[in-house]
Amino acid sequence: MKITLPKSLLTGLAAMETHLSKNPLDSIAWLPGQLAWLSDRGPKPKLYRAGVRSGKSLAAVAEVNWRCLGSHPFNPTIPTGRPVRCAFITSDKQAQGVQIMRLFWEMLNKEDLVEDVEFSERTGFRGHVPVVLYKNGSSVTWYSNNAGPKALQGSEYDYIQIDEPCSQELFEEARNRVRNTGGTVGITLTPLHLPVPWLQEYCQ
Repeated sequence: MKITLPKSLLTGLAAMETHLSKNPLDSIAWLPGQLAWLSDRGPKPKLYRAGVRSGKSLAAVAEVNWRCLGSHPFNPTIPTGRPVRCAFITSDKQAQGVQIMRLFWEMLNKEDLVEDVEFSERTGFRGHVPVVLYKNGSSVTWYSNNAGPKALQGSEYDYIQIDEPCSQELFEEARNRVRNTGGTVGITLTPLHLPVPWLQEYCQ
């Protein structure tokens, strides 16, 4: 038997498909650990420590993107109506850094970005210190872990995302860079072969 769906339903399904193709983050069913981290509104640095391939980097990408858009589905305290400056610090392994950039690129609605943002499968976003600019004036500056704390000096950010373990010096500098803005630092990591006991006092 052939079933004919109402035209209004078909139109709605087509509109939803179009929306989700442009906004992949809206189609994700978040895991409890991801949701708890994304919902954290505390002033202290927030830590998401979990195993490999548990969705930590995806949560980090969503956090940064939503903050830049000024609209966060799990944190209504995120400021809206003004541009924000974020920084994303990736692993010091180039391939892994490019992988995070690729995930960020894939999860974005490209219509939210200025037209000259470019992504390369080989090198990631364009520039020695890449900056992804949104049409609303927000931005994400990308650093690698091996750049060290000096790379952040002299800058100020509303939010800094650190993906994978970093040195205590880099973490302290990141905290300094958000102090004047009232911002915070987020960390997502799997501390394999690199113990980071100094994080405990900041994130508990």
